[in-house]
Amino acid sequence: MPPRLSLRVSLRTVQAARFYSTATAADSAAPLITVTHLPAPGSGHIRVLELNRPSARNAISKALLVQLRAEIDNVHAQYDEGGNELPPRKVFGGAAGVDAKGPTRAVILASAVDTSFCAGADLKERRGFTQEETNEFLTNLRATFTSLSTLPVPTISAISSVALGGGLELALSTSMRVLSSNAIVGLPETRLAILPGAGGTHRLPALIGLSRARDLILTGRRVSAPEAYFLGIADRLVEIPFPEDKDVPGHREGEKPADGAKQKLMLETARRGVLSEAVRVATEICEGGPVAVRAALQAVGWAREEVENKMYERVVATEDRNEALKAFQEKRKPVFQGRLIKRTKTLLIHRHIYIPNQLPHPSTTTPFNYHILQLPHPSTFTAPAHTTIHNHYTTTTTTTMSFLIETITRRTAALPITRATTLAAPRAFTTTPFASKSATETVKDSLKTVDRAVSDKIVDGINAGSNVAQKVKATADDVSSKSAAELRGEAKGKAEELKGQAKGAAHEAAGKAQGTAEQAKKNL
Repeated sequence: MPPRLSLRVSLRTVQAARFYSTATAADSAAPLITVTHLPAPGSGHIRVLELNRPSARNAISKALLVQLRAEIDNVHAQYDEGGNELPPRKVFGGAAGVDAKGPTRAVILASAVDTSFCAGADLKERRGFTQEETNEFLTNLRATFTSLSTLPVPTISAISSVALGGGLELALSTSMRVLSSNAIVGLPETRLAILPGAGGTHRLPALIGLSRARDLILTGRRVSAPEAYFLGIADRLVEIPFPEDKDVPGHREGEKPADGAKQKLMLETARRGVLSEAVRVATEICEGGPVAVRAALQAVGWAREEVENKMYERVVATEDRNEALKAFQEKRKPVFQGRLIKRTKTLLIHRHIYIPNQLPHPSTTTPFNYHILQLPHPSTFTAPAHTTIHNHYTTTTTTTMSFLIETITRRTAALPITRATTLAAPRAFTTTPFASKSATETVKDSLKTVDRAVSDKIVDGINAGSNVAQKVKATADDVSSKSAAELRGEAKGKAEELKGQAKGAAHEAAGKAQGTAEQAKKNL
């Protein structure tokens, strides 16, 4: 077992602890996520993921998000859905053996940048997004954080300096958080006219309680590391002393260090200090039974994020949101108006019907299977779509199916259905009460469905006439060219016309239904 480290980190000890670093923040050619594997007690390894985007203080861009998700998925691939370890992964199809590093026992999320753990979303990049790109980015961001939070192994965030907005939400997605004493965290989204939309509104209350979380979310204030430790955001607090003149590299006796030299050294010390403590905590956890650790982690709890996603959709569609991004770019204070973005609403009405996909033979008691179909508007009900629907059913039911679809199509002719969709993978289910029905009874049930559809058509005609009459009554006083009596007469005539059309449709449907029934009887 490695020696336990003191929470007070020595400057000279930290400067020597460079074993975990694979790339420097100054390396412009480095990937946005650098990965290091450290041996874990017993077997496997501790995977260290360091955010490495110094030019933007590790702000979350689309590219960084893709790389982070890939690393998380890499760990998920080592375990099954129940959190059980899968067999060692073969390398090059087994020609080079198996992965010698073994399974990942813990994940540490850290920063390769001294000045920030993660500054949240990249607002400069977001400013140029369309609404569709924004929605796609938010979906991927939430999915990545959720995937991180559901890893079957312990995850630890090592936070030094700043973790704001999405940066803190990223840290909240891990099992534990280690903070340096100079770190600053917070969720300032409300000051940008939005809200924490990547888990903050449900993960923070679950962590520190509703009252304290409400305070931080509504005020958007920044919290120091000691207060974060007191509130319960931080699980470990690493004290980072302010360096003395003699601690600055290249310092000469009697000379004052260059401006910012001690601050720079402190930030570097903090970054390495929290990472060293995170490695120590991960090592201590991995000394337990791997299966027990994973089982305990999965038993801790479960959080819901549907409400947060809905509320975020509300605030992202505001003029205040656009004003905040514009003010950020122009480096000024935003002026909020509390206005929603005006959008054109599109009403889509979907009609579903359950239709048997196979009529049983009279000598069998085969139960029915049903599919759910979304019927299109007649104007979009083209021949290819008609053929596609028919392909779901057997030849013996083509006549019945055509009859039902045609009737229902007429029934929905007046509805504003704007697109036609057949479910890609319709759900099949069995209805036990119909298990012993014959083909004749099936046709009778189909005729009942038609009768209901025709009845609905008649009711629609009556309702249409009633609506015309109500409209006449409401506008009679404003009409000068015609009297109210004349308009009522027109309304009555319109109602009679619709009623006649409905009756005609009923007779036509009944005729076809009778023909279908006769055909079914002959088949028997």
